Amino acid sequence: MDCACTFKMTSAINYITGDPGQACREFDSIMAKTATFTISTIQSGHTSSDVDYLCTGTNDQNVFTNSVNDLPSVGGKIVVLEGNYYFSNYVYFGTKQLTISGMGYVTKIIRRYNENSTTPHVLFHFPTKQNDHRVIIEKFYFDGQRATYTSVDNVAIRSKANCITVRDCYFANNDTGVYMQDNLSSVIADNWAVNNNTGFFLIGTGDCKIYGNQIDTATYGIFLVTSVGNNVFGNHSYHCVNYLIKAVIFENSIKTINRFMPVKTAKAIAILLIV
Repeated sequence: MDCACTFKMTSAINYITGDPGQACREFDSIMAKTATFTISTIQSGHTSSDVDYLCTGTNDQNVFTNSVNDLPSVGGKIVVLEGNYYFSNYVYFGTKQLTISGMGYVTKIIRRYNENSTTPHVLFHFPTKQNDHRVIIEKFYFDGQRATYTSVDNVAIRSKANCITVRDCYFANNDTGVYMQDNLSSVIADNWAVNNNTGFFLIGTGDCKIYGNQIDTATYGIFLVTSVGNNVFGNHSYHCVNYLIKAVIFENSIKTINRFMPVKTAKAIAILLIV
């Protein structure tokens, strides 16, 4: 590989200090690691020769964690094929920039645990505050099994990182589908949330976009607390007991094109704003 070309994509410091060869070595070390992995499960009939990582139906979160850890430091992409994946703990995604994609409704993440003092309550966890995290989560079915795992903190995706996009996912039987805290410039779009207590909960967020989501059978569709500068539009609810959107101490753009269909027996309203 041309070292001058390599230098442009790696460390300018080594060039300036007179060691362009080190820049080449750094780049080669990064590129030696594959930036795209595939995951499947034996329950779908796949074998280890078909994919990079193979789940067994027990503690599948460990396989996901290994795939994230094995990505190069610059990040990459993980493609999860069709099948049921059973989690008895969460997946910690660290600080890498990545895209993790399922195959839609047929890629199901299924909870197999309650929260306790050593096991957090989330399935996908992004706890690290980053200015420019840039993660995309798409095309998964998250089943919280809340009839069995009854913790009120049964959350599918929780994030404190900035620039997280959750799109085209299906959230069922969780206490909360997506929980974002102290989060900037993130997107929750084109998801379907069914039979959750709250579809999407945001606290201390700013400059986020929540649009195109369908919320069916919930206490709250979208709940914003002390969040400012978010743009909420084009969301639809069916059978929300209380509100499609509840906002407490906020300055957000909540547009009237959000559509609301309450439970017939409930005295529900579309939008509650408390300042």
